[in-house]
Amino acid sequence: MKTVYVRTKTKDEARKRAEWLYMILRDCTPVIADLHTSKAQVVTESMVIKYVPENYTMDGIRCDIAIGFGQLGKIIATENTCDNLMDERELAKYIVDNETISENENIECRR
Repeated sequence: MKTVYVRTKTKDEARKRAEWLYMILRDCTPVIADLHTSKAQVVTESMVIKYVPENYTMDGIRCDIAIGFGQLGKIIATENTCDNLMDERELAKYIVDNETISENENIECRR
């Protein structure tokens, strides 16, 4: 399961952006997702997308993809930063692409 951290300015913005991403995934894509508003995260079958406010300390935290962290993102995600995914629509496209790839891998494993 991939972990994606997205940097936001405030905790309220983190919650709103998580809700917005969930609505896009629910209404416009075939991806099944769960929304955890208290944690400001969206969980799909193969990904966890967590929105992190600026005042949150990232000491010792690692993830697969860091978005919006600048130089700190290179440490958190070991050089795997994707600042082009800051928009929820682009992030939803990335999630859909990843979900279809993981579904295809599951089908191949069953054969």
